[in-house]
Amino acid sequence: MKRIAMTDYRKYTIEDFLTDALFRAWVLTGDTQAETFWQHWLVANPDRSERVQEARALLLAMAEKKQTLSDPELDQIVEATLGKLNRETAPPTARPLYLVLARMAAAVLLVAGLGWLVYRFPTADSLNAISTRSSSSETRVERRNDTDRPMTVLLGDKSTVILQPGSRLSFGSTLEKASNRVVYLDGDAFFDVVKDPARPFFVYSNQLITRVLGTSFRVVAYAREQQASVSVLTGKVAVFAKEDLEKMAIRPGAGQLVLLPNEQVTFSQNKARFTKSRVQGLAKLYHPPRFSFDETPVTDVFTALEKEYGIDIEYEPEKIHGYLLTATFSEMSLHDELDLICRIIKGTYHIEEGRVIIETDQQLPAEDANHSRNPTL
Repeated sequence: MKRIAMTDYRKYTIEDFLTDALFRAWVLTGDTQAETFWQHWLVANPDRSERVQEARALLLAMAEKKQTLSDPELDQIVEATLGKLNRETAPPTARPLYLVLARMAAAVLLVAGLGWLVYRFPTADSLNAISTRSSSSETRVERRNDTDRPMTVLLGDKSTVILQPGSRLSFGSTLEKASNRVVYLDGDAFFDVVKDPARPFFVYSNQLITRVLGTSFRVVAYAREQQASVSVLTGKVAVFAKEDLEKMAIRPGAGQLVLLPNEQVTFSQNKARFTKSRVQGLAKLYHPPRFSFDETPVTDVFTALEKEYGIDIEYEPEKIHGYLLTATFSEMSLHDELDLICRIIKGTYHIEEGRVIIETDQQLPAEDANHSRNPTL
């Protein structure tokens, strides 16, 4: 899987993918480094996903055999298939997947007639599995801060993003279940990421990719600007340019820069160069708000949190009617505040597409509601 020159895969046709060594290593052998590269490449290039999936399905279909094909055998099949496809007038990327596979099948069966391959065409179920295995059609959630003050975005894994005015963030609706937690940023945001070593967290922004396991950091990367920066408050992050994805597939860690607390890196797009420096004052920029409640209805508490953080909290008012709260929230994250409130109302919360959903099965008894329940924290 050696490669000397960087390859512009965005310009690849389906035929190009079929003969590419790195692509074949991913599809046919499950090579870990190749799989990591293509997963990241697909995330960074969602508009090329359909073309990649068609090529992947073709290659899997051609390689399907009771015994493993040798590279020379597979090369012969691919070459014969490409000869058949290239004689078609329509461009490969314009063909529906089923039509491409049908034409490919004809070419492979022709080769099989010469004794090179015992070919079995995939069933409808297996075709569907192939075409959706790495699909980028997942529902995406976008949060835009069109206000004049910071806005808090809660992610399903309980990570928190403070989005600055004029910025936007997008992520998959099932981010908390994904093997790699991936978000896209255009603008300025502070991230407080929940640690999960088995599921790294990636921030794609302008020409930079930031990889973390669990830490807090700031990313400033506007699509319209030539410079982007990443600065770390706690933990450790790895930063690398999108153009270095292929290097990392061949040699893990190549091209990346590791940042520790109070370190910052600035990336100049026109010069393709990193500049590392020290930075102070991040903690002051992102200081948690302070709340003080004195016999305050929990519904009003939720309203105060919504206003301060710029979030939506959904709940059934009748189930929390009568609960009063006396408490001071200081130096606490929004998640900690929600945890404490839910413990008082005997409920739970979860995040759906950035919204906070409060659930509680118990309603305050009428006799208690008449006197009100007033927990003090």
